[in-house]
Amino acid sequence: MSNIYNCFRASLLSISFNELSDNHLFKLLSKPRVVLLVFFFLGLFSSSMIAQNANDNASNYGGGWSSGSNGGTGFGAWNFSIGANSGAFTGNPSNNGMGTSGIGTSAFGLYATGAGYMNASRSLNSAMAVGDILSFYWAVNWDTGSTGGKGIDFKAGGTTVFNVNMGNSSTITAGGISAQTVYGTGAMLITMMRTSSTTYQFTMTSRSGGATYSASVSLSSAIDNLNFYIGGQVNNAGERNMYFNFLNHYRSSFRSAASANWSALATWEMSTNGGTTWVPSSVTPNQLLGTVTVLGGHTVTIVSGVTIDETTINSTGTITHSAGTLTIGDGNGIDLNVNGTFNANAAVVINGTVRNSSSITKSAGGTLTYNATGVYEHNINGGAIPSSVWSTGSTCSFIGQITNNALTGVNQSYSNVVWNCPSQTGNLNLSNALSTVNGNFNVVSTGSGQLILASTTGLNMNIGGNISISGGNLMCAAASGMSVTINIGGNFLQSGGTINISGGNASPVSNNSNAYLNFNSATNTQTIEQIGGSIGGSAGNFVNWQISTSGSGSVRLLSNLNLGSAAGQFTVSPSAVLDFQTYQISGTMATGKAFLTNSNGAGSATLITAHASGINGGALATGSLIVSGTRTFTSPSLVYTGSIAQVTGTVISGGIRNLTINNSAGVTTSSSDCVMDASGVLTLTAGKLILSSGRSLIMNNTSSSAVVGGSSTAFVVVDLNTNSSFQRLVPTISSSTSYLFPVGS
Repeated sequence: MSNIYNCFRASLLSISFNELSDNHLFKLLSKPRVVLLVFFFLGLFSSSMIAQNANDNASNYGGGWSSGSNGGTGFGAWNFSIGANSGAFTGNPSNNGMGTSGIGTSAFGLYATGAGYMNASRSLNSAMAVGDILSFYWAVNWDTGSTGGKGIDFKAGGTTVFNVNMGNSSTITAGGISAQTVYGTGAMLITMMRTSSTTYQFTMTSRSGGATYSASVSLSSAIDNLNFYIGGQVNNAGERNMYFNFLNHYRSSFRSAASANWSALATWEMSTNGGTTWVPSSVTPNQLLGTVTVLGGHTVTIVSGVTIDETTINSTGTITHSAGTLTIGDGNGIDLNVNGTFNANAAVVINGTVRNSSSITKSAGGTLTYNATGVYEHNINGGAIPSSVWSTGSTCSFIGQITNNALTGVNQSYSNVVWNCPSQTGNLNLSNALSTVNGNFNVVSTGSGQLILASTTGLNMNIGGNISISGGNLMCAAASGMSVTINIGGNFLQSGGTINISGGNASPVSNNSNAYLNFNSATNTQTIEQIGGSIGGSAGNFVNWQISTSGSGSVRLLSNLNLGSAAGQFTVSPSAVLDFQTYQISGTMATGKAFLTNSNGAGSATLITAHASGINGGALATGSLIVSGTRTFTSPSLVYTGSIAQVTGTVISGGIRNLTINNSAGVTTSSSDCVMDASGVLTLTAGKLILSSGRSLIMNNTSSSAVVGGSSTAFVVVDLNTNSSFQRLVPTISSSTSYLFPVGS
């Protein structure tokens, strides 16, 4: 939310004073002593500014107020300019016939008994941002009795941009406009609120018991200094002194005063001192101002378009939106905090964060649309998720689940979903309702409980973005004989927690349940990264991995991957690509499960490795693949991309389809022949393919284009002394056909 209050006049303002001395802030030109104020644009201030908390009062000085003093917090030190027969003190306004209500019995005081002026100024540590409110009490009794003046200058960058003044009459001007015309002795509460980057709201209560003066002022400068002055008093009567006290610079805050429309001033009170005291508000709150609270027992009705944020509905409080478009802005913290009731009976657009800890209802004519920055936080143990439109980038976050109380309304098409319930103790079953997450799915915490995705077979969960597990226990199924598929369009990241098919502190599944993590992008490089946590599984219940990318899609490891102690099938489908880089896949394959590559006439699974030991079958615990259990390779395509010398590994022993060498340090075949099938293509991009002793590279593709690349630094190394050989199957050759044999030593 932003900070704002309306304050004073216009960007060009004429202000008249009865008399001011030359050392006062305003330079007098000539009688009738008119001062032309030009407001300079100093910059925009937004809700991103740090909330203010500045205050000071005379009791902080113990009777020792002087230039250089700096009591309170959030203001600069006092700076005095003392003219002849003038000065400063702290004292009781009642000693000079003024009231003490609001201003107190120990206040700052200024006097001047002749033509000289006394100026007491101090800076704000932070210039006024939109939504800030600057306030203090000011008391005067008699007028100057001469051509002098007493009052306050509001300054920005050294220039006075607004003035409050009393001269030789009962009239008090504010911004050059007559604000009060009746004598009185009551202390006046003066507030200056910045309501936008170009406006302020100025208010001054009456010293005679009359109406409060309020004016909106066009001003784009950020007020950063106050100057209190007095001078040109006709005599030394104490009744001509002025007092002020309780300087506050806070972010504005509002609360409801009654049940009424949002747009009615009478609905609201505002605080000028951070919530300690409250006064009738001079503006209605909006997203540019400070915090808003609807108190318990009050119903605030919105009947026209408005934008709000940082709004809290207390228990038994209600906001009912019945007409126009209500926009929840994206400000600081929680933008709509529902501890009471929010009724959406018309269009609501959410750009910020809505936290529901109680009740959000929606009538037939109501809509809830979460835009890209919109966040819904469900802070309830169970309960209903309000039906909403979830735009790309929006987030539905579950933060309040404790027991296994049922959640309803979950079956929606989301953008991003977050589960973060650290107080959860129960096992919450979503019963197949969470099936479409077009963005990212993040599991942060399930407390000591579990999040269970499915209660019946057939869940096909589509995640368009990433799945991230940083904590908690994600259970895929809660019954026997179930099949759950999680289609992942983005990346897999596990930094903690567990993903499992069943078990844990849920009732164990007896057998034959499977979860499938399916990576299926046709255009992007998906990644798998496991830097913590674990993959579960048990006898008869498996977490299976399917690499099903197509087109230009692929899956790349960004870390080692441990499949767990009872791993399900790990399948790389025809035309899919798995890039190990230098990392390893480990774990123990369950009985009947295997690491499997498939191929068909349309394509073969492609394995890319930069590991020095390549890819091995059997039980060898070295290279990119070190799982215990069955490893089955059906005509895979192999790509070697290391930066140090590599060996192929025994993966070549069962026959392969394509072979690509892209390692300038060279690749050596393991102790078996490398036989490429009838569709196989040999690509020599960089580095040598060195055939081990007595071993052959045999190509069964009769096409003349079955060898790609090759150069003086990229070729097949054969050694006739050890009977290694490069063999190509060549049909009857026409006189115009060339076949490349890229061999050397």
